Amino acid sequence: TNNQQPITNNQQPTTNNQQPTTNNQQPITNNQQPITNNQQPTTIKIDQLIAKGSIDLSQGVLNLEPVQVELEDAVLGYQGQLSLAKEAGVFYVNNLSLDTLRHFAAIPDNIQGKLNLRGDLGGSLEENLATLQIQGGEISFEDATFNNQPLEDIKSEFSYANSRLNFNTIQPSSLQAQGQLPFPIVPGTSDRFNIDAKLDTEAIALIGLFTQGLVEWEQGETELELAASGRIKLAEQLELQDLVAKGGVSFNETIFTSSQLPEKLYLDGKVDLNNQRIAVEELEGNLADSQFSITGVLPLLEPLDINNQSQPLTIAIAPGKINLQGLYKGDVGGEIVLTGTALSQPEIGGELNLAYGQVFIPEFITNQQPPQDTIPASSNPGVQTNNRSPLPGLAINPRFNNFHVVLGNRLKIQPLPIAQFQFTGDLTLNGPILEPEKLAPAGTIKLRRGYIELFDNEFYVTRNPQVSQEITFIPNRGLLNPDIDIQLGAVISDSTGSRNFLEREEFGNRNEIRDTSQLVLARPQQIKVNLNIEGEGKQLLALLAIDDTQGDSCQLNEDLINSTIEGGSYYSPTELQKLETCLQYAYLEDKSNFRLLGSSLVTLTSVPSLSETEITALLGNSLLNTLEGIQQSSEDGDIVNQIIGFTFTRFVVGPLLRDITFTFEESVSSVGRSVGLSDLRVLPIAEGIYQVGEDAFVGLSYDYFFNEVRVRYEVRF
Repeated sequence: TNNQQPITNNQQPTTNNQQPTTNNQQPITNNQQPITNNQQPTTIKIDQLIAKGSIDLSQGVLNLEPVQVELEDAVLGYQGQLSLAKEAGVFYVNNLSLDTLRHFAAIPDNIQGKLNLRGDLGGSLEENLATLQIQGGEISFEDATFNNQPLEDIKSEFSYANSRLNFNTIQPSSLQAQGQLPFPIVPGTSDRFNIDAKLDTEAIALIGLFTQGLVEWEQGETELELAASGRIKLAEQLELQDLVAKGGVSFNETIFTSSQLPEKLYLDGKVDLNNQRIAVEELEGNLADSQFSITGVLPLLEPLDINNQSQPLTIAIAPGKINLQGLYKGDVGGEIVLTGTALSQPEIGGELNLAYGQVFIPEFITNQQPPQDTIPASSNPGVQTNNRSPLPGLAINPRFNNFHVVLGNRLKIQPLPIAQFQFTGDLTLNGPILEPEKLAPAGTIKLRRGYIELFDNEFYVTRNPQVSQEITFIPNRGLLNPDIDIQLGAVISDSTGSRNFLEREEFGNRNEIRDTSQLVLARPQQIKVNLNIEGEGKQLLALLAIDDTQGDSCQLNEDLINSTIEGGSYYSPTELQKLETCLQYAYLEDKSNFRLLGSSLVTLTSVPSLSETEITALLGNSLLNTLEGIQQSSEDGDIVNQIIGFTFTRFVVGPLLRDITFTFEESVSSVGRSVGLSDLRVLPIAEGIYQVGEDAFVGLSYDYFFNEVRVRYEVRF
């Protein structure tokens, strides 16, 4: 018969699990999501159905000449015989877009194109797919784009018989692949695969599309050859068993770029794959002006036998500079050794040397909220943990295996808005790389120089032999919770007897009545204050961190500080607002000073001896003096230049001079302690202090400028 008529909305087809649809449903559109098991069936409009043929009831054969469906822009059809015992016919699919296919299957949105498919159908459906056959199959993927970038048309021949799909690509010439895949997969019966592939430079150049810009090919010649066979195991994660693979990748002056690296990666050499091992005779590279070479062997699935004499895969890094965004910027060198297996658990060992650079604290640390003093050592606030694999869909879990990091000279920690440190030391790391909260570090970091800022005073690292000035990492405590033993010191001028700040509400009422009848001295009293930090470091890191808004506001532009134009200075409202915000954070709104002093990690001592409340008041006086200076600047007329000058002095000149002065005074003080004095200083006056008891001291000083000698004896009650 010849029954040709279009199906209207009243004649909708149904699927195996779907109920017939009603007139109230609308045709599906291209922007709808793929149907999942949790979604309701969606109506799909069929533009035209052509069914032409006959039925032979005696033989149980349906003759189709042809049956054809027009679905959006696609045409699907079959011409030939259909029966349970025997199929013989031709099927075809023309112009089937991926948007149309998304009505039936979940396909990523970033790939587009049209499929064309044809083949000769034979065999039988009486038992299972094992007897079904497809001969002379052709498939093509045309007008394709990936991440909105065009791709060459891909064409391939295929066939299906004995539960195995055979394929052989025809186009493009840069991509040649052939092989056999089991379908359906039956463990132990139909689970073996084999693939031969060759990719030329044109195909490798598309790597950026499939890594979403993480790795981009820029120039050079690259070729990949691979021959692999084995068994496929279906599990939560794809597993390959009995894998046999050989081939290689060659690089000829190839340049890659990455969104994670600010510099280009240069590669020249060859990587071989043979006997389930990655083998490199010589691969040279360059990253950020740092030369490196790779040699050795890394197995794919099975670790090397302990008696195997093959050299493990080794990356030798020549001394040079590198900039790893958000992690490290500075000098680098050493040897990194890869052991384990490439496709299951690669292990990274060896030694890496860092020096003359900046180490950036990862965001998962600085984004933590300030913890309470009672936080247990095993907790990890701010770190989200789960039981999912770090790389979903792949059973690859890279780990550190006695990876030794040597911290050389002039290393700094960034960004800590109220602190700067230079340090040396070494660490040995073990544990999963992709889960830093589970790392097990061992080693010690020693502070060489640095400061913490409290109430407009910089406390610098002291040279007290009784304090180790070390941060010690213990494996079972994790990377975020080392032991800290640090002392920092500052010399503070007390011009007001700490009266002003003691009147602030934070310190409450005092029973002490100070003697104000004494003569006003020619020069303010100099008091040495020590800030001792001892305890677990996880709490300290959270106390020192402030949010991104504060940090960004205080990144002062050099042009903003020095920019002057004849007849006046001109600054945009945005620049002035940024400067104002920085000053507010620095002097009015930043609560980290109080959080730090209130922590059980921190104790304050002084020479001469003062209580912690008096020391805090002494520190606060300098803050009030700074605020008064800002207010005075606003009364001097040229508010912009006054504040700019103040800011330059405060953030640039002041810290530099205080660092130099304190370092010199520390050396002098060490000499004084060696002869029995509690303290000895020569700037801005020559003064020696001898501690008589816990609450009494004697001081002798000489003021160069005023030619004044002073003897003091003080007893505290």
